[in-house]
Amino acid sequence: MVMHISRPIARLVVAALTLAAGASVAAGTAVSAAAQTPTPSQQRPQLSARADQLAVIVNLSNPVEDLTLKELRNIVMVERTHWPDGRKITVALHEPGIPERQAVLSLVYGMNEAGFTRYFLRATFTGQIPNGPRMLSTSELVRRFLVNVPGAIGFVRQVDADTSVKTVRIDGRMPGAPNYSLTIRNDPQP
Repeated sequence: MVMHISRPIARLVVAALTLAAGASVAAGTAVSAAAQTPTPSQQRPQLSARADQLAVIVNLSNPVEDLTLKELRNIVMVERTHWPDGRKITVALHEPGIPERQAVLSLVYGMNEAGFTRYFLRATFTGQIPNGPRMLSTSELVRRFLVNVPGAIGFVRQVDADTSVKTVRIDGRMPGAPNYSLTIRNDPQP
């Protein structure tokens, strides 16, 4: 028996399967990572024993120098879709399971992974947005994407931001400044 479904429902099914596959891979990665504790020489260098700063980065040609946390949230939630110069905004995020992504979801989006998935699945299905953020596996790939896509915005640890991209101030503060709002907590969870 052949079953015909409408195009919007087919898009929803494909999106749901894609997100479920991504969540499954992320869960498998988390289990695998927990089973293989890295040696001290394999661990990522940290700015301090307690926290790292998350840098908001854009293409060097982007005229934006400073955003409020509220403006940043409007951008990542696809409520604001264009920069002042008219370029379309494209959000670049790390893939699930990476600390930088968890920090962005918590501090900027104000949601967890499941809430993020629901939000973008619903917004895509209803046609509110054409697609969600671009998912990339490493900070290097996030930087490269921003270099090649003038309207893109992304998030990396402060130590991973380099001169190929511009770091944007958030609420007038750069990463490393006192009271900077985008901090990745490294404290062990009880």
